[in-house]
Amino acid sequence: MSSSRINQDGIEAKLNNDSYDTDKSIKLLREALAVYAPPRGRLLTELAAILETRFREQGHIQDLNEAIELFREALARHAPTHPDRSISLYNLATAVQIRFEQQGDSKDIDEAIALHRKALTLQGQSHPDRGISLNNLAGAIRRRFEQQGDSKDIDEAIDLHREALALQGSSHPGRSTSLCNLASAVNIRFEHQGDSKDIDEAIELHREALALQGPSHPDRSVFLNNLGIAVYTRFEQRGDPKDMDDAIALFREALTLFRPSHPDRSKSLDNLAIAVHTRFEQRGDSKDIYEAIALHIEALVFRAPPHPDHSRCLNNLAIAVQTRFERQGDSNDIDDAIELHREALALFGPSHPDYSTSLNNLASAVNTRFEQQGNSKDIDEAIALHREALALRGPSHPDYSDSLNNLARAVHTRFEQQGDSKDIDEAIALHREALALREPPHPDRGEPLFPVPPGATPASPGTRPVTGRLDDRMTGPATPAGTWSATKPGISADHYGHVLD
Repeated sequence: MSSSRINQDGIEAKLNNDSYDTDKSIKLLREALAVYAPPRGRLLTELAAILETRFREQGHIQDLNEAIELFREALARHAPTHPDRSISLYNLATAVQIRFEQQGDSKDIDEAIALHRKALTLQGQSHPDRGISLNNLAGAIRRRFEQQGDSKDIDEAIDLHREALALQGSSHPGRSTSLCNLASAVNIRFEHQGDSKDIDEAIELHREALALQGPSHPDRSVFLNNLGIAVYTRFEQRGDPKDMDDAIALFREALTLFRPSHPDRSKSLDNLAIAVHTRFEQRGDSKDIYEAIALHIEALVFRAPPHPDHSRCLNNLAIAVQTRFERQGDSNDIDDAIELHREALALFGPSHPDYSTSLNNLASAVNTRFEQQGNSKDIDEAIALHREALALRGPSHPDYSDSLNNLARAVHTRFEQQGDSKDIDEAIALHREALALREPPHPDRGEPLFPVPPGATPASPGTRPVTGRLDDRMTGPATPAGTWSATKPGISADHYGHVLD
């Protein structure tokens, strides 16, 4: 078989994009590279893209690392004046950002941002793909904000998304995606700064994006999911039960549009499960918590090891099982929740962006078991875990105040058991520090300082676990030049796949 035929088969396999044999495509492209004389940038790019696809499917980090090196080689073959240099910059930036999502190395997200900035500088104001490059850069900066908490990053990301949207009129095929990207960035700023105007704007932007997608549009499920996330977020701030019911209805509709084999079905299952779980905590209908657990289990089946989101699914299931224990008291549930959290934590390295959250969740479960069973080893372990989580979140981290409060509550709980005055003094000092970081109109400023006694409210705050974050990282609509930005990659309503050079 000639090398040109090998290349053609690989390209056709990739572009058909249904159920092509990934391993076969990789084998064919490796054979082609072995015999193909330079220039071979197209082959390098295609092999890298398919390796990245296999990483998404199977989770083997060596595939992603090899893809990055191949993208680097392809970029090196494109001089600064080469017409495809911006595409090569984008491809490498995307792969490096995916590695950041998995391993949390800040050097990767910094490199991705630098590469996206270089790609943007190659595209003048009239370039047809400038809006895509603006969205890519904005998405990467937004992810850095979520890791590092510098407010300048989220403000810049929003400005870049607004600039991209301004380039895309009402009939532009990429307008709905730009609306979605801007809405998600504004939503994130609301979550960290609490300005209610942001969440209202996010919902309106998502509604406008959804209105551009007819009932038969192939990406309607992604836009339903994104609107559901924003409505759910507003419920968390204002507590309007209509928002909760609307969010669940949107998530259910999105789920019905995903066929069982769709790669985003597990994310849709998780989002619906999290919303139903929250409704159980608000209203207490046991059918909701049982449904939430069943949905999380189904999602976990889709993300078996070594899937990169396996640990996230373990975490979500553990939280739901812990909630059922808190309401029904079966000690098997709290033991199961702790084991699930330990399993999730073991899959994260200390540099992973979700490691501190996983520590917090395990600490919460161990603290809950202490409150029920009174074993002092549990409260000591919970405090140690919260201290470790706090140490990983510097004062600029957007969740630093949460860690302060979590540690304060655990220390206060130990004071109530053991009576050591140093514990109550430390708890008060930690709460004061947390309060200083939550200036009005922060949505959590009014949160109770000390744990509410069990049963005092429908959902006592205590040292609550971080209920699984709704997943907006869905495979989104394709556009001519292809792009992807960010959960983790942030909202993958802006992930379009690689462009071949």
